[in-house]
Amino acid sequence: MALRRASRSNSATGSTCHPELYALVHRGTPGDEHLYLRAAHGARQVLELGCGYGRLLGPLARAGHRVTGLELDPGLLALAHAARDRLAPHERERVSLVHADMRDFQLDTRFERIFIPFSGLYCLDSEAEVIACLRRVRAHLTADGLLVFDAYDIDAFHAEADPQDDEEDGEPVACVTWRGTDYEVYESSRWEREAQRLDVTYRYQPRSSGEPLFGSIRHRYLLTEQVEGLCEQAGLRLLDAHHDLVEHRLAPECDHMVCVAAPG
Repeated sequence: MALRRASRSNSATGSTCHPELYALVHRGTPGDEHLYLRAAHGARQVLELGCGYGRLLGPLARAGHRVTGLELDPGLLALAHAARDRLAPHERERVSLVHADMRDFQLDTRFERIFIPFSGLYCLDSEAEVIACLRRVRAHLTADGLLVFDAYDIDAFHAEADPQDDEEDGEPVACVTWRGTDYEVYESSRWEREAQRLDVTYRYQPRSSGEPLFGSIRHRYLLTEQVEGLCEQAGLRLLDAHHDLVEHRLAPECDHMVCVAAPG
């Protein structure tokens, strides 16, 4: 299972060891920029939870939205500030950044759209944490607002895969250059079916001499059937959990779900 294309840093715990390397490797799910721009249509105020290094902030600001990016990891947040600084002045003034935890935040604004892209909800370690996050979402949505989030659809893998399918030896997933050094990036994973856990390790191996660097992502994934109940416990009504990748402009090779919820 190719996790790299559908993973997020563990923003819930702020654990990204090398934020610049993370940003070079994790470029989002193919097509998700279009997805969120389309979902933001008609919204003046947009909140992105787990905004990471600011990948979606610029496109949303350029489209005319006032967007707030919330991120717990200080390294990724610093990169988001740098991304905002690179925007044109009239775009920059539309972007606000907040250092906060998606499980427990309080902002003065109510939002027409709240987004959790790139499997960000899976960075929360338990159903209780997911509900806490969704309750904060409910408290910050306008009466006609929408929550939109995407995540990799793991239902079939969860039901059918053999735990021995873990990629312990490391699969090559990218080549990047950082601070003048070329790295081969290898991904390995450990899976616990009962705990619904996927722990992924990245080894950044210099092509020349030098010791490798390591990073990790810890996900507690959700099954599609669990999403509706968690939304209900948080006071949200799940409107749909799409798997139509063509309609939502996600790449056909990605097994994804796109969920839309409204205040219940």
